[in-house]
Amino acid sequence: MAGAEGTGQSVLTVNGQPWNGPVPITAADLVASVCPSPRGIAVACDREVIPRSLWATTVFHPGQVIEVVSAAAGG
Repeated sequence: MAGAEGTGQSVLTVNGQPWNGPVPITAADLVASVCPSPRGIAVACDREVIPRSLWATTVFHPGQVIEVVSAAAGG
């Protein structure tokens, strides 16, 4: 069975869904791929929140589980 290894493509789980795209990928690049704006966005990798100051240097790899969420007003 042919895999994605060596092709620059692999699977991350993003918000509970398989995401096929270039891997490795930084948090900043992933957010840019899935969100129109990074304002109000939080990112977690394997249930650990990634501070926005580290997005540019945090690299995601195949098999990791990523959550990208947006803040919502209300109460």
